[in-house]
Amino acid sequence: MTRKRTEWIARTIDETAGTLTLQPMRQTEGMDTPVAFDEAAVFTFATASATNRTYAEAHGWSARIGDVLAQSAGTTIAEKMADGKALIGHYESGSESWNVKGTKKAVDPTAMLAQLLANDPEKLAAIIAAAQAQAQAKLDNAQGAPEPTPEG
Repeated sequence: MTRKRTEWIARTIDETAGTLTLQPMRQTEGMDTPVAFDEAAVFTFATASATNRTYAEAHGWSARIGDVLAQSAGTTIAEKMADGKALIGHYESGSESWNVKGTKKAVDPTAMLAQLLANDPEKLAAIIAAAQAQAQAKLDNAQGAPEPTPEG
């Protein structure tokens, strides 16, 4: 019997030392904890040229802001731009915090359902069917009817 083995490269940033460590990791089915194997590679930021360090910083900012835009609760370009501008303003303020505090917006369920309808109508139908079944079970229970069992 062959046991499933998963391998990946863990990345660890040490801000104080100014390094990035790449460590091959392995976890075999049945193991509780992944283990390091093979030799790690350590990159020291200060050894890169000034040109590459400048580009890496610009690339990092672009990736960070792009990630926030992709995860934005905004559903329109204007809302996403507002989130991007808030993040830029946060960083330009000199704050030491990586994240903007207290700016998470509530998700608009109507917009979320409209997006599901446009992109994945089958998933939306499954969500609606499950919600209807739960609602009916609650109504039946409130009226004294027994809740359905998993067997039907």
